[in-house]
Amino acid sequence: MSNKLQLNEIVDIISGMAFRSSDADPKGSIPVINASSIIAGSILSDFSEMKKITELPTRSPAVVQNEDILMVSRATPGNPFKTSVVKTDQPLIATSSLYILRVKGSQILPQYLNHFLNSSSFQRNVIDKARGSTISHITRHSLGDIPIPIPSIKHQELIIKLKTNVEEQKKINNRRQRLKDEILQETFNNLYIQKS
Repeated sequence: MSNKLQLNEIVDIISGMAFRSSDADPKGSIPVINASSIIAGSILSDFSEMKKITELPTRSPAVVQNEDILMVSRATPGNPFKTSVVKTDQPLIATSSLYILRVKGSQILPQYLNHFLNSSSFQRNVIDKARGSTISHITRHSLGDIPIPIPSIKHQELIIKLKTNVEEQKKINNRRQRLKDEILQETFNNLYIQKS
């Protein structure tokens, strides 16, 4: 059995900072994450291809920490308000196209929350509360009001394992399909060579 709490009761919702490509520094070492880096339900740990800056901002709280969840704050039809969990041992910066969701307390696991935030149930709630038609935007206040089911930690761990298994099966099935396609293409190639 799970109880429900509003999102703002279980996480701090932090806005990303304004960033222009011209702010990037080729010599910088602090990665800057924007919405295009977010893959729904994923763990984000490779920052090598991201633009970088030299110094952490002094006036912005947009510094991302390990196990923070990054959520896209604007969406278009067919492109949801997706989230990723960050795994890092270095400071990172989130742009204004993202919210940083920082779990407070120990009643919810970041990976479980990440999976739930990408579920169709949660996404419907966000879309209902979002503003705009072509490009929808969710405010921090509206986002914070959305209820989140919180099962026991043991149940959360089981959901994480189930999601991991489902993703692994998808990868295996995709590899099988690619292999079948390659065999079929090679068969056609061989037939073409024999006829020539």
